[in-house]
Amino acid sequence: MSTLQQTLVEERHAVAVVGSGMVGKSWAIVFAKAGHPVRLYDVFPDAASKAIPAIHSMAQQLKEADLLGDLTSSADELVSRITAAATLEEAVENVVWIQECVPETVELKKAACFEIQKALRNEKVKASFPTQLSEIVIGSSSSAIPSSSFTNELDDDVKRRCLITHPVNPVHLIPLVEIVPASYTDPEVTSRAREVLLKVGKKPIVVKKEIDSFILNRLQSAVLNEAFKLVEEDYISPEDLDITMKDGLGLRWSFMGPFETIDLNAPHGVSDYAQRYSGNMFKLAQQQSEPRKWTDEVVKTVNDARRGLLDVEKLGERSKWRDARLMQLVKQKEELDKKDAQSLV
Repeated sequence: MSTLQQTLVEERHAVAVVGSGMVGKSWAIVFAKAGHPVRLYDVFPDAASKAIPAIHSMAQQLKEADLLGDLTSSADELVSRITAAATLEEAVENVVWIQECVPETVELKKAACFEIQKALRNEKVKASFPTQLSEIVIGSSSSAIPSSSFTNELDDDVKRRCLITHPVNPVHLIPLVEIVPASYTDPEVTSRAREVLLKVGKKPIVVKKEIDSFILNRLQSAVLNEAFKLVEEDYISPEDLDITMKDGLGLRWSFMGPFETIDLNAPHGVSDYAQRYSGNMFKLAQQQSEPRKWTDEVVKTVNDARRGLLDVEKLGERSKWRDARLMQLVKQKEELDKKDAQSLV
């Protein structure tokens, strides 16, 4: 590591990760990889310390894929920046970021946020901040529940620092993070969250106002609902539906969004595309507008098709294959993005 890189690491402030499950472990990697000291806390005794070996294994995979970045040379170095905190007060002392990663229920997230507030009121913790709470971002990993559902009863000076920072699984591999402020979130906190996430290598988007399930999961839901419907009505097999996405739409969508896709699919861009195809798209939308539950029958059809291709006992092995493919794709996208940036200079 160069002198400049060492200086950058030394300037990184501490981060607390509350919850040491898969999401918490991945967030710890994200921050530690970027040079931040990370304090990992879990309400279950020894859970955080037991998570460290798994983090090391995940970091080693990143090393082998050349994805540890410029500030981290080895899995050992990354893990050396992560400590298991015995108490929540110890975890949040003089941090600039608290990432809540407890299970996805309003009750558990509300309880966790009140415990975070209580820890921040601890006299020793309060004394560790130059200006009380002035720099802290309190992000929640919630994937569907808006922040106002579990932070609205917090004290004003705490809840104004709260927002959603929803990552995508696996968190340490997929760059996207959805930032979703509540109506009472300080705009400066939203801006600071985006700034920090960019610095740690994420690709944050800002959702302008709260909506259930945010953006990514609403788009994913639209695709899944239509996919189940097409299989249920026997237009296509589950296997061919997956091929349609991974070898069709997914190829373009891996480096272009839907709006850029249609912008390039008509001679004169989006307005031309809309003039040509919006009428047919409206007809399709009318056909797709009726909500439909996933029946036991169609779930069985899809599950049976998947089990014919992959035994349930091999799901873990296939998940490792997925992560390896993702790492290769992320690395390639990084290299292509650098080339694109250089060509614009």
